[in-house]
Amino acid sequence: MSDQPTQGFPHELLDQPIAARRHYFETKVVAHQRLKETYEELLHAIRYPAGKSLILLVGPTGVGKTTLLGRTMKQLIEDAAGDPTTTPGHTPALMMEAPSPESGNFSWKDYLRDCVQRHQTDLHSVS
Repeated sequence: MSDQPTQGFPHELLDQPIAARRHYFETKVVAHQRLKETYEELLHAIRYPAGKSLILLVGPTGVGKTTLLGRTMKQLIEDAAGDPTTTPGHTPALMMEAPSPESGNFSWKDYLRDCVQRHQTDLHSVS
């Protein structure tokens, strides 16, 4: 959530096919000031944990939690890539979403097993 200058609506989009116009709006992210503040607070909490071991990001559907996490992950990866002290192959962050269980009963055992399996797969695909 950088402080890039505000970009106006691209008027040339009006001459594009409907599919291109739809794609523009489907992928357009407009950052709300509170979302920017939360992004900065989240990065600060990650970089300077001060004894905190758990950070919760909660909110109703559609407010930008997944977008915020994706951008935070991207920033952490960029930070690690630019840090000469980072060990090659270092994974600075791992994001796993917990799906809503179909049965209504959440299984921590299944979730954690899936986390480990996906992380191992990610590590092998990077090497």
